[in-house]
Amino acid sequence: VRALKKSPRIDALYALPGNGGMAADAVCVPVKASDIEGVAAFGREHGIDFAVVNSLDGYDEISLTSEFKVMTRTAEHIYRPQELGFGMARSEELYGGQSKEEAARIFDNVLNNCATPAQTQCVLLNAAFAIQVMEPQLDIETCIGKARESLESGKALATLKKFIELNC
Repeated sequence: VRALKKSPRIDALYALPGNGGMAADAVCVPVKASDIEGVAAFGREHGIDFAVVNSLDGYDEISLTSEFKVMTRTAEHIYRPQELGFGMARSEELYGGQSKEEAARIFDNVLNNCATPAQTQCVLLNAAFAIQVMEPQLDIETCIGKARESLESGKALATLKKFIELNC
């Protein structure tokens, strides 16, 4: 949160729901993260460009285990993974580990192009919708291409390393 606050592109930083530790750096808003309608309403009321993504089977991200809903400031749409060129994933293919260290290894595997196809595809699609928030003039297929190129070329990993160098 502190690193985001430093960005010249950010006028205000909101945390939903946030916690006391964030209060010095972000406006904590009493909306539960699981209340996607409430999150979207907050974004719309404040004129914030956003995307709330949620798999319809309960994951709080695009998991490719089911259809998923994307809500932005201007639209809502339910997608099927196949519509965007992705296969369905099974929950067990997306196992995130039993410890922080195991989860970090999986994250590193994704950035180093040695994760499972299901893990990589989930990251690609979530990243694509984040890219579209920043570049709303692009269609989602173009954003998927940008996410894929960033991951496969090593640019995503290099950017993370630079972020850590500047902020840690």
